[in-house]
Amino acid sequence: IIDRRRNLVKLAHGEYVALEALESAYASSRYVANICVCADARLPRPCAIVNVDAALMPCWAREAGIAYVSLEDLSTSRAFVQMVLDDLKQAARLAGLSRQEVLADVCIDPVLWTPENGMLTAASKLRRAGILRRNHANVQEMYSRCGLLVET
Repeated sequence: IIDRRRNLVKLAHGEYVALEALESAYASSRYVANICVCADARLPRPCAIVNVDAALMPCWAREAGIAYVSLEDLSTSRAFVQMVLDDLKQAARLAGLSRQEVLADVCIDPVLWTPENGMLTAASKLRRAGILRRNHANVQEMYSRCGLLVET
């Protein structure tokens, strides 16, 4: 029962979203190796940490004409992040998600999540606390872009 309760998050306008259901819907994006949807009661829509396959990132960047120096540089490139976000919004439309379930923003984590690095359980389920801890600075920046004043 606790796991299911943590899966539901109330958004700023009073709607509830089920994080795991959204993650399933967004998993169809070509850029998603794994995704961790995060929501805050002070925001009107959820955001996400997208785990992409680092081996494919350079190919996608070349296809889109995005210049980069390193994978870290590419993962923080607004053009690359916007390309991923646009594809996720298309996945939301195809899945028939409601307006409040469409992602407001994303951040990219190029390091593949595995049980060995503690980001997944042995059953390949997300370890949300570890993922959020690892991406804390990116999540804070993402929330700031969405208009939420956050403490550093």
